[in-house]
Amino acid sequence: MTADSARKRVGTTLGTHVNFYVDTILTDAGFNAENVSATSPDLAPVMSRSDLDAIVPFTSFYSAAKTVLGDDCAELRVPEHQLHYILSASPEMIGNRAADLEAFRGALAEADADVQADPAGAMVAVRASMSGAISGEDLVTMWQDVDIGLGLDTELAELLVLKVNWILAQGIVNGERGHPT
Repeated sequence: MTADSARKRVGTTLGTHVNFYVDTILTDAGFNAENVSATSPDLAPVMSRSDLDAIVPFTSFYSAAKTVLGDDCAELRVPEHQLHYILSASPEMIGNRAADLEAFRGALAEADADVQADPAGAMVAVRASMSGAISGEDLVTMWQDVDIGLGLDTELAELLVLKVNWILAQGIVNGERGHPT
C-alpha cells in the first residue's frame, strides 16, 4: 500500500472479523479508508463497476473474485491476521448437559488429531463440505495459514479483548470495554 491509498473505498462485510481485520491493518498502516459494506458475493461485481478501490471478501469467495476481476485481482496476504473459532456453551450445557459438552469436546479433540494426521484428507473433506464454494487452488493457499489446534492461549485472549473493544466502538452492541489482563 502507498500513501495514495488513504480515503480509498474498501468493500467488506461490516461487523465481521474481516471488517475488524481491514480496520486493523489500515489503521496500523496509517490509512483512513472508507469501509463500504457489501456481502462477499457482491464485492467483486461492485468493484468491477469501479465503485470500489479494493475489496476484502471472506476467503471462500476468492475464486469468484478472481473470475469476475481477472488479471485485476491480486491477493495481499497479511500473516498477522488469524481466524479463530470459539466454542461457547450455555449455562445448561455446563450444568445439566455437562456430559454432552464433554462428548462434544472429545469429538473436537479427535477431529483435531485426524486433521493433524491427514491434512490432505482434511482439505478434501473441507472442500466437499463447501459444495464448490472454494476452488482446490484457493483452499491450498488458504491452508498455508491454517494452524489447527485446540486451546486458549494469552495471545488469543488478548485478541478477543481487542475484538470486543472494536465491536463496542463500532456500536454493534452496547457493553463495557474489556481490559487486557
